[in-house]
Amino acid sequence: MFEKGDVSVIPIGTPILFGPGAFTTVLIFREEVSSLFGFLQLLIAGLVLSSVIYFLLLNSLSLAKRLGETGMGVTVRVFGLFVGALGSQFVVEGIKRLWLQG
Repeated sequence: MFEKGDVSVIPIGTPILFGPGAFTTVLIFREEVSSLFGFLQLLIAGLVLSSVIYFLLLNSLSLAKRLGETGMGVTVRVFGLFVGALGSQFVVEGIKRLWLQG
């Protein structure tokens, strides 16, 4: 017989990096910027983050080999927890903003 794979591990990295949540985050931060200096800070932060993501994706195979199977499992679950917390915080902030406006 064969063993079933772990269905709790799903590829969530791509939608987080390039999905609607990323665009919404940029729009929210852009709305809070009120000066040219703030806009430049936002632009530089985006460029630095893009460079870090590029470097990590480029070297992902060697990072996965160093972490091993157990390390990858732990990393995926910990970052899944972070993503869930981040999503919950967005919902709470949205409800708070709607409550204060209405």
